[in-house]
Amino acid sequence: MNRVLFFALPVAFLLSACAGIPHETNVWEAAPPLPQQWVGAEQTASHSRPFWEQFEDPVLLEMLEKLRKGSPNIKIAAAQLGAARAGHQDAWADFYPEVRLSGEANRTHLSKRELPTDEVFGETQTPERLSNRFAAPLTLSYEPDIWGKIQDVNRAAHRELTASKADLKGIRLLQETLLAESYFQRRFVQQEIHHLRLAQQHAKDLLSLLSLQRAAGITSADDMLQAERSIRDLKKQISVRASERESLKYTIAVLLGETPQDFELPMPLDVSENTSVPVVNPGLPTDLLLSRPDVIAAENRLKATGARLDEARKAFLPDITLSGQYGFASRTLSRLVQPDALAWHIGAELVGVIFDGGRRAARIDMAEAEKKILLEEYRQTILNALVEVETALVQRQSLSDRLKAQKEQLKSLEYEYALAMERLKQGVTDKLEILALHQTIEQERIVQGELDMAYRFNAVALYKALGGSVNETP
Repeated sequence: MNRVLFFALPVAFLLSACAGIPHETNVWEAAPPLPQQWVGAEQTASHSRPFWEQFEDPVLLEMLEKLRKGSPNIKIAAAQLGAARAGHQDAWADFYPEVRLSGEANRTHLSKRELPTDEVFGETQTPERLSNRFAAPLTLSYEPDIWGKIQDVNRAAHRELTASKADLKGIRLLQETLLAESYFQRRFVQQEIHHLRLAQQHAKDLLSLLSLQRAAGITSADDMLQAERSIRDLKKQISVRASERESLKYTIAVLLGETPQDFELPMPLDVSENTSVPVVNPGLPTDLLLSRPDVIAAENRLKATGARLDEARKAFLPDITLSGQYGFASRTLSRLVQPDALAWHIGAELVGVIFDGGRRAARIDMAEAEKKILLEEYRQTILNALVEVETALVQRQSLSDRLKAQKEQLKSLEYEYALAMERLKQGVTDKLEILALHQTIEQERIVQGELDMAYRFNAVALYKALGGSVNETP
């Protein structure tokens, strides 16, 4: 019997190794049908420079670096990844035996009906009913993974760890895009305030000229009222934009993890100083399965649920535990560490649950329901990704056409303004026409700035929709 038990531990190791690697369902087969190409997308050459560097904006790059170090949301996701990594290590430890070293000191009063033999160490006790016992055993306990339960737990923990890594990448990508959008918006609001103030000054000059003409009886009072109304409207717009500018500063401060009241935003570049906008290569629709962090996270959580379902089904199988003990035991403390005080014990235990009130069956039902939920969430995540990319691509083409038309419109107005200046020098026209044209040009520049901002937003949105792992070209 002792020989059988002595060989039980290595045999259990061999059986655990022969349990095999569990089959994992390919969840890509459950993904919705993907198109072969994006609608209306043009493939462009890849670019080696990172996406954010292609904006050629050092202020943006500086704030992105601060974001990666100080963002509370990124820190939370990093801590959650650390917890998932610890959970994976905890599950992996189940593959190894547990070894404990303990010390014991007992004083026992035996009843008359108790046996005088220690069933654990085999020592014969004294006939006295009151006795002492000291022991210092080394205990080993091991549960061989014959049915693959521990492999299932580790498979689930590994998939949860991979999902947490994708979550961290997704949170970082989201925070970067939020920061870039807030920065670009504040930058264009600042530029819009500049153009509004220029337009306001032109409106004041126009009102002064109309006042002189009114005094001379050349113009009507309605023209003056219209000019005054224009000045008031511009003043309101400037006030609204100034408030929006401060609000955006506070938003950026919170994203960076800084106190809004003490935050000093670096001076953003003027729009005219930088017009570089990356043109993102969308690649193929199938690339989303490998690049989108939310798709990767949903896929791995679905696989983790499959592993937990396998574990729940194997709960109907019995648990096998091997244990052994080796150490010293003695009735007197002074003779504890002596050769004749050595004692050992080895054994095996097979435990199976006969009745649990349907608990194991309920856990299987719960795991199957969770798998169905995560399967639909996985499919929905892919569909949302497809919609986001297609929407961004359609908007990119529309914005490109509108921006091109706006630039031609502004160029035409600037040419008309140059001709009006020539006529003014020749005395063919008056200053009233010049001021009106100048005010119109400032308004059109604001429209162009809004379109330019929307075009940048679109590049960032497409970059995010593709998961941040894309081929770009400037």
